[in-house]
Amino acid sequence: MSRGRISASLLWCCVAFACAPAEEQRPDVLLITVDTLRADHVGAYGHRAPTTPTLDALASRGVRFADATVQTPKTWPSLGSLLTGTYPATNGVRYHQHFLADRNSTLAEIFGAAGYRTAAVVANVNVGRQFGFAQGFEHFVESWVEALLRETGRETFENAPGVVKRYTGAATVTRQALEWARGLSDDRPYFLWLHYMDPHGPFDPPAEQSERFAPYHPAEPVDWQVLPPYQRRYDAETGLMIADLGVYKSRYDGEIRVFDDALAALLEGLDALGRERPRIVALTADHGESLGEHDYYLEHGKLPYQPTARVPLVLVAEGRLPAGTEVSAPVGLVDLAPTLLALADLPAAGSFQGAALPGIGAGDEARPVFMESGYHQPYTVAVRRGRWKLVRARAPQEREMLGDVRLFDLDADPGEQRDLARDRPEIVRELSSLLQDWLDETPELETDPGERALDPGTREMLEALGYGAP
Repeated sequence: MSRGRISASLLWCCVAFACAPAEEQRPDVLLITVDTLRADHVGAYGHRAPTTPTLDALASRGVRFADATVQTPKTWPSLGSLLTGTYPATNGVRYHQHFLADRNSTLAEIFGAAGYRTAAVVANVNVGRQFGFAQGFEHFVESWVEALLRETGRETFENAPGVVKRYTGAATVTRQALEWARGLSDDRPYFLWLHYMDPHGPFDPPAEQSERFAPYHPAEPVDWQVLPPYQRRYDAETGLMIADLGVYKSRYDGEIRVFDDALAALLEGLDALGRERPRIVALTADHGESLGEHDYYLEHGKLPYQPTARVPLVLVAEGRLPAGTEVSAPVGLVDLAPTLLALADLPAAGSFQGAALPGIGAGDEARPVFMESGYHQPYTVAVRRGRWKLVRARAPQEREMLGDVRLFDLDADPGEQRDLARDRPEIVRELSSLLQDWLDETPELETDPGERALDPGTREMLEALGYGAP
């Protein structure tokens, strides 16, 4: 697919001089987040396997951000940051604290106050009602509940690897979203958030999807003991545990294609409604997945490297954003909430720490991008500016694994194999200063991880997905 490049300043001119929507013509806003989708397994981002024809076509209709970074590579803190436009330290959703406190202002609350209908369908318990992610939504569907109630009479299930996917998947999320959309009784604009579980592990796509992608991933023998227990799968014919990373990569791509097919059905179904309002579509992911890079297998959250930090980000606003363009500057998902409000001609919340993305907001200067990772406090932090990425480990356990400070030139070394901290001390000083300023200036919410107790069923559901519950 051919892609034009456009400078941030020119893109902003295109937005600024487009007619702002009259109040009665405010756009519908569709936010799609895909669990565990790394950018380089998307066709529009260079993947050679046909995982995402629908997503690729969507990207050709709008702006593709080539270098988007999550604020933390784990579901609940990443999406908490995205939905509030604030960093995890400030909104309180971190590895040790799952709950999105009521004191946060969410996109749903802001759109709802502006007269929007608000709805969500989520397929990951980590962003369910019990964790505070329903605030501001007048219609909130935990996608697994429907089938679970029908089959067991319960709303939670007993722990077993992969059990979540018995009750929900991409097609279910799409169906539930379209059922809501078809039932709208008026022409008010809507804000609809859909969180798809595919391709989060365990990777169990239909057999034909795994087979479709097998030619793209040659055999890579791996010690099965390095694989997370919830990810380990068994060969249907031999009954033996699969110890071939190529097979897991094929299954991962197969899960992505399952999502992409559901995306096609979603967009076709929404188009068939015949709504006259313009529609903004934003598609991104909460984090990627490490597929063996840095000896990190089929997981995310612990390490700060690009396989889990870099995600696709596509914005489509026909008539307002030029189609088929690319913004190459590094950006962060903390900036997506203010961007969606800007495109809907609504003011940003005063609580936002993000700002409209380069090329969408009035400023055309790219900003540093910050993220945190790891399971030990104080968390490992990183900063992106242009081609450079600086990683600073702070907890003793993280420093032992990563070293104190590492510097990477992502243009020359996208795999982050060569630490240039000793070679480029001036870059280390500059980026370390930016990082320290960010740490000093970012308020940290005092939270009590035990302030809400999880019921045993929810705890089991989390563990079935490989999450440790608080």
